[in-house]
Amino acid sequence: MSYILILMPLIGAIIGWGTNTLAIYLLFHPRKPIKILFWKVQGLIPKRQEEIASKIAEVVATKLLNDPLIEIKKRKKDIVDYIMNQITEELINKIDDKPALAVVGMFIKKETISNMVLKLKDRLDTLIENLAHKVSENIDIEHQICEKVANYKISELEKVIKDISRKELKMIEILGGILGFIIGLIQAVCVLGLG
Repeated sequence: MSYILILMPLIGAIIGWGTNTLAIYLLFHPRKPIKILFWKVQGLIPKRQEEIASKIAEVVATKLLNDPLIEIKKRKKDIVDYIMNQITEELINKIDDKPALAVVGMFIKKETISNMVLKLKDRLDTLIENLAHKVSENIDIEHQICEKVANYKISELEKVIKDISRKELKMIEILGGILGFIIGLIQAVCVLGLG
């Protein structure tokens, strides 16, 4: 009887550890559906890969990125300023370098050229905004992410997930053993109390 009471927590620990280890394994395996009696069995991630891909793509596209050209929009002022400076410098250099244009330069001050170019700034600002919208309309980030995740090899995905969460997965297995041991111990105490 005493052996049984000692074995109960040990068997509970083995069962707890084993079921958690099996549950983690079943996240990825079997990769292809197999039939066991009346049921088709397939790992959670391989079975739901397209659905998972769709949800990841939706979150990334709508919550994280919002706009494929977010960086351009954030830096629009810098881009416009850079283009304006380049245009101004180019016009002034052309006037200074060409004798025929130097005559124009006698009548038009360099500051006037700068002011004319600055008037283009608002127009350029609008053009960049329109370009950002056009590119945004033509690039379906959500679809691209979904396609990439859906076509990602399960073996690679399993490796990535296990590399990232190795400690946590090991802890789940260990906690299963500890929980099984505690349940076995409670059973042993109950058997002792009834006996």
